[in-house]
Amino acid sequence: MDYKKFEVYNERTRKTLSCICVHYDKLETDCKHFVLQRYQKFKNNPKYMLKRKVTPLLDLALLDEEFLPNLFSVRLGKRQSASNGRMDFVFELMDRAFFEQDEIRQSELTEETRRLCLLEKVDFIVFYVGLNQ
Repeated sequence: MDYKKFEVYNERTRKTLSCICVHYDKLETDCKHFVLQRYQKFKNNPKYMLKRKVTPLLDLALLDEEFLPNLFSVRLGKRQSASNGRMDFVFELMDRAFFEQDEIRQSELTEETRRLCLLEKVDFIVFYVGLNQ
């Protein structure tokens, strides 16, 4: 699947925010190749850390303290890495309003995924950009 939907509860606003991670299949493939087998189901796997990393960024975005889109990364430690070095899994966070204006990002997606991102119930979109070593 090219995307994964998830929700994040924001304590400040007491609202549940709907998010969609695009290029999730590429994230899973990268995790499978670069996270050592014994750490695949651990919490330090980037695909499990994504939601934990996004939560405080959404809090800042809702307070207008964080400019969107925002690049962020989830670091995989040297010990968990198949390449025996630290790796950053890079993501880009944007709200739906920005995504509506971003023709470049929209053109990267399949029609189905683009339509899902433009739904009113989706608050934020997270793009998996790739690896940075």
